[in-house]
Amino acid sequence: LVSLGVFDTGGSTASSKITTAVNYAIDNNIRVLNMSLGARTVGDMPTNKNGYYDLLLESAIARANAAGIVVVTSAGNAGKPSGEEIPYTDRDGVTTTEVRYSFPGDLDGTINVINLKKSGGGYVRSSSSNYGLNKTISAPGDGIYSTSVTSGGFRSMSGTSMAAPVVAG
Repeated sequence: LVSLGVFDTGGSTASSKITTAVNYAIDNNIRVLNMSLGARTVGDMPTNKNGYYDLLLESAIARANAAGIVVVTSAGNAGKPSGEEIPYTDRDGVTTTEVRYSFPGDLDGTINVINLKKSGGGYVRSSSSNYGLNKTISAPGDGIYSTSVTSGGFRSMSGTSMAAPVVAG
C-alpha cells in the first residue's frame, strides 16, 4: 500500500500533481491506483479547473492502463447523471441544458465507482452519488471510518471517495 499525496493543506490540487502521482505509480510498478478525487466538467471533453482540455492526465491514465495498472475512480457526489443532457440554471437564473461529466472517472480506462448506502435489508445508490455513463460498479460508501485530514485522526465519512477504495481493495 502506497499513499501518494496530491492535495495541499487547503484540499486543492492541480492536474499536474495528479499526473505526477500516476507517473510515480507507473515507474514503481504499482498494480492498482485508487483516485478518490474528481471534478465536474461540462461538454464532451474533460477539462482542468481553468476549462482547458486536460490531455496530460488523460494520457497518464492511458499509460497506466498500458502498464497493466487498474485505475479505480470515484463517481462524484453531486447526485447527477453523467453523460446525459440535463437542465442547468446559471448564476444569473438562465436555464439551459448541458452534458456533465465526472473527471477523471468518465475517462476510458477507469473503473468508476458509485456509492451505496444501506436501506432495509440491502443496499441502494446513495442520492448524492453520481450515476449514468461509465459508472462501472457500486460499493458501500456510507458511514465509512477513515483517516481525516481536517481532524488529524479518524472519522466516519460518506461518498464515492469512500466507496472507491472498497473496489480498489
